[in-house]
Amino acid sequence: MVSRFKAAVLLAALLAARTAAEEPPDDLDQILAQLTKGSAAARVRAARELGRLGGGRAKTALLAALDDRDPQLRHEVAVVLARLEAGHRKVVDTLVVSLRSDDWYVRWQACLALKSVGPPARAAVPSLLQSLCDTEQDVCRESVLALAAIAPRDKEVVAALVDVLEAEHPVDLGATLFALELSGRGVRDAIPSLANILKDGPPGLHARARRCLAAAAPVPESVLDDLLDAPAPETRAFAARELAKRRVKPKTKPSIALHIPKLASRDKAVREAAKAALTKLGAEPLATMVSVGEVTVTRSANGREVTRNEWVAWIEPPGGKEGAQLLAILRDRAIGEPTLAALAELPFGVPGMVRLVAALERGEEIERECAAILIGRVARDKEWAKRALREALTDRSAEVRAVAERALHELGEGR
Repeated sequence: MVSRFKAAVLLAALLAARTAAEEPPDDLDQILAQLTKGSAAARVRAARELGRLGGGRAKTALLAALDDRDPQLRHEVAVVLARLEAGHRKVVDTLVVSLRSDDWYVRWQACLALKSVGPPARAAVPSLLQSLCDTEQDVCRESVLALAAIAPRDKEVVAALVDVLEAEHPVDLGATLFALELSGRGVRDAIPSLANILKDGPPGLHARARRCLAAAAPVPESVLDDLLDAPAPETRAFAARELAKRRVKPKTKPSIALHIPKLASRDKAVREAAKAALTKLGAEPLATMVSVGEVTVTRSANGREVTRNEWVAWIEPPGGKEGAQLLAILRDRAIGEPTLAALAELPFGVPGMVRLVAALERGEEIERECAAILIGRVARDKEWAKRALREALTDRSAEVRAVAERALHELGEGR
């Protein structure tokens, strides 16, 4: 255990070292003298050196120098004091004056200093907003970052940043997105621009744009649906995850059809999001019965056979309780018609039709009825559909026969 004597000696040594670091007795008086009586260049050097040394006497002298007649010295002193005495109003006021300097470097330095001051520099916000239109790119960029450090959630600041984001030649997209990310829900006004960046903007900015959108949640479903077709897989996955989080209300059931095209996406995350959305809408049978994948297809072209891989969809109508739910959806005119129209747009190939016909021939009654409805609407080969439906006219179920007859009638064939 350290003795009390040793502890006292150690404490005294630490205090002495701290005092020496703050106010070196050999140099401080000379530097203070240079600050008030030296040449212009010497006074600037003295201000910077006092900022490095710190200490009570240095701060007092620097604060007094804020009233000096030399604007360059006042600026240098304010930059130094932004680190040492950030909350002092005269420091902020001096830096605001520097923002109007003819020298772009002075304006740039003022932005950097105000950024380091942070929220206590709120009085500088109006001047920094004007600096967003500075003729120098570096000044514009640092004014954006200063606003982000001082008042990122201020409504006027957010509105100005959104305007910058939407400009034809934005100040600095990366800096602007960084600032908007800090604005939280205020970034909602930027959602259209953020979506455009994710669709057509530089890939290097996509991650930050996605974080901005996440901060703006909930993002409108129409925007997320649009992003499911974005070029970048990370963006499609982001949109899919956000859609999967949605709480869907019963009155939105007619939107079932909007999710069906996504069931055939090549992107697994998009497919899973569509399934999650359909399940929340009470259309789980639709989510589970549609499958997609690549199959090898041989076709005749110009007198020769061509083999290639194709992305196709197929349906296996469910039975039991799920089949009854599906049947209810397909029978409901308000929901069923757009649902069937959306299903008809999926890339059904021969395997899909074979499975439907098998369900029509060998499934339980509910499966056969669903298959009859689907064959009448989604089959690409109408003659094939007619042949399958004619066979169903002799089905043992009156309901299946009635559905087959209606489907044939819609295909232009009466009985």
